Amino acid sequence: MENRDQLLKIFLDSYGLSPVAVFRGATAWAKAVVCDPETPSDVLTALARCSTSDLLERIGENSNASAELLAQLAVNESPEVRVAVGSNPNTASETVWMLASDGHPDVRYSLAENHNLDPSVLEALARDQNPYVACRAARTLCRLRPPVGFTAKVRRWFWKKSLTRKAG
Repeated sequence: MENRDQLLKIFLDSYGLSPVAVFRGATAWAKAVVCDPETPSDVLTALARCSTSDLLERIGENSNASAELLAQLAVNESPEVRVAVGSNPNTASETVWMLASDGHPDVRYSLAENHNLDPSVLEALARDQNPYVACRAARTLCRLRPPVGFTAKVRRWFWKKSLTRKAG
């Protein structure tokens, strides 16, 4: 191990590089890779093994992340990573349900805003103990399911407006 560290130091010194500069360059490269929507799932999985929470958040947002990788990221200590997992359409329903009972309210609030979720998850979040989460989930459900008769009222209103425009 000591020999490897010495070789690395000699290599970096011979090119006039510092370990910090190399790490920054590698981090910038990794960020570009995980933000690319064309990055394959196996590359994202490999990068997830040794990434910072900032990179893990980007991996959680990537549409090529596999359901298995997202399930692993869903138990990350960073709430930002878990929020990213909850917003990914590839997240399995079991993982979404686990996130719906997450201890951090920001994770549940983010899910409550997601109109692509199964309505049963939103209904459960509408009963959340946190009033902000419950209200947000209820509002999302209302957008998904307009009140009875609402659609007919809107159609009539548009019909009347179109007739008045033609007449005027």
